[in-house]
Amino acid sequence: MTTRLSPPSSDDIHSLKAFLLEKDKRISLLEEQVRLLRHKRFAASSEKSDGQTELFNEAEAAEPVPEEDLNENTDDAETETIQYERRKSRGRKSLPADLPHVRIEHDLADADKVCECGCALTHIGEDTSEQLDIIPATVQVLVHARLKYACKACELTVRTAALPAQPIPKSNASAGLLAYIATAEYQDALPLHRQEAIFKRMEIDIPRNTLANWMMRSGELIAPLITQLDHELRRGKIIQCDETPLQVLNEPDRPASSQSYMGVRRSGAPDHPIVLYDYAPSRAGSVAENLLKGFSGYLQTDDYAGYHAVGRQDGISHVGCWAHARRKFVDAQKAATSKDKKTARTGKADVAINYIAKLYAIEKQAKDASSKARRQLRQDKSVPILNALREWLDKTLHSTLPKGLLGTALGYLNKNWEKLIRYIEDGDVNIDNNLAEDARSTGARQAAACEVVGISAKTYQRWDRRDNVGDSRQNAVHTPAKKLSALERQRIIKLVNEPEYADLAPSQIVPTLADEGRYNGSESTLYRILKDEKQLNHRQKSRLAAAIKKPKAPTATGANQIYTWDITYPPTRARGVFLYLYVVMDIYSRKIVGWQVHDEERSVLAVELMTDICQREGVKRHQVTLHSDNGSPMKGATMLATLQQLGIMSSFSLPSVSNDNPYSESLFRTLKYRPSYPAQPFTYLHAARV
Repeated sequence: MTTRLSPPSSDDIHSLKAFLLEKDKRISLLEEQVRLLRHKRFAASSEKSDGQTELFNEAEAAEPVPEEDLNENTDDAETETIQYERRKSRGRKSLPADLPHVRIEHDLADADKVCECGCALTHIGEDTSEQLDIIPATVQVLVHARLKYACKACELTVRTAALPAQPIPKSNASAGLLAYIATAEYQDALPLHRQEAIFKRMEIDIPRNTLANWMMRSGELIAPLITQLDHELRRGKIIQCDETPLQVLNEPDRPASSQSYMGVRRSGAPDHPIVLYDYAPSRAGSVAENLLKGFSGYLQTDDYAGYHAVGRQDGISHVGCWAHARRKFVDAQKAATSKDKKTARTGKADVAINYIAKLYAIEKQAKDASSKARRQLRQDKSVPILNALREWLDKTLHSTLPKGLLGTALGYLNKNWEKLIRYIEDGDVNIDNNLAEDARSTGARQAAACEVVGISAKTYQRWDRRDNVGDSRQNAVHTPAKKLSALERQRIIKLVNEPEYADLAPSQIVPTLADEGRYNGSESTLYRILKDEKQLNHRQKSRLAAAIKKPKAPTATGANQIYTWDITYPPTRARGVFLYLYVVMDIYSRKIVGWQVHDEERSVLAVELMTDICQREGVKRHQVTLHSDNGSPMKGATMLATLQQLGIMSSFSLPSVSNDNPYSESLFRTLKYRPSYPAQPFTYLHAARV
């Protein structure tokens, strides 16, 4: 952020002059930034030179630049004249000879083969011309006929030929079709919805979700190949890396406005390159370390700090990118004032660009040369240019404002000099990282990516022009600057569940930690995290009681093992007055072993019933278990004492469980639905007993 300049408090003439000079420098920097932004916004984005930079500067370039000009005019410098070779325009390129050639003869009609003198014309030669033709893709159906054989002698054996292994079992997609779809999608930038439309024109209905499922399954099939390519890439001598920002919607545990990155690693033989794309949620140095673990050789990247630690490892030589260095001088050139552009003098940015152009001209000459020949050519021609550029850089660096665009470009060149000149050590190393950048731009298809993440291509281009991929729409959800990471959230969750804090609320945890000199988050942060984890309302000892499991009904394997008993209430004619029906049933045979009807509910009556049942059924001690609910007659002291005396074990329903005595409940329900059950209330006790 730019700080405001404060005028000097005194009226000293020297202080005022220094203040005005500093103010002029600040204004110059701001004007330079405005010119660059206007150029990016309204001018062409191409970095190509118009070819007129030095057209009229030969005489001036030959003259030495006065020292005072270097101090006063920071955009002027010495330059050299570069001679360009103009190639003749080529004609139409011949078609590849290995393509199939179909001969189509065009002959004269028989009447035209007769001369005007009456003699027959003789064939003396032919004129040929070539046209490029294409045969549209042919769609066919593969019918797999699996022959079957049987033994007619025993009529027991039938054998069928096995179906060859298919990429996607039980699918009607062949390996060739999957390869065709994948090539069109990922190499030719043809989205699946357009391929769906193409298939429909062929009267083939394949929904795009089916195409997407096929591509996901195909991705699983080639996972071993990706692993092997990764292994081969790390074994190589050179790896080029680059990345581009990407916004991903609907990503688990991350807001939609989070910025992610799609990186590319490129290596392999020149004629068989290996290009791998890697997604990462950040540009942390650990991401680069994991992607390059086990690699030793030349690592070519831009000046992003995430690669610095890897570049310093043993066995790795970090190589810079001249395209990035040139780009900064191009920005300085674009931000030059209109007055400077109209003069015939060559600016310092132009000088640097011309030096770099010479280096690229040498690379163009060595394009088809062998690695050894390319290295020798660099030693013979590139090294002198690099030495001259270094000498010019040392002379120019200290006479240029360091905060301006030109000063930034010079500082970048000086800081990365050792990495930038390292490409001359080996003929296989490229002068720049453009191959990786091209692979990155080829892999990240802008239109399809914007369609997936739910934004228009124009919106993404507007973000890109502002050097910011953030969503600037009014209704966009922006990530807080101090948002907790997933690791920080896990630490807080682990902390609040430690034994000493497990029973405390956030309003108690934060002050306790503050007394210990520790801070992990504010009270509101802890409340929010505990609410998300559903740990806010019930903490440890005050947690909700565990849900009561549904009990299992008692089971018996024979008679006189488990009795179940209960009391139901038949109504009488008197409103609110009921009788009491005591019923005891053997759950093994559903036999009613005893029952009584009384006009009151007492434990003594239950004791009489159980004593009579034991005598009549011949129940032995510790033979029967009596199961009942928790009613007062069942748990009365008299009843429990009698059961203990008779040697009958007691079993009771669990509290708050309504269906823990299902046999008796079912019996009473069945009883009341029987046709013989009285439709009217009982008049008196004897009527109910009958």
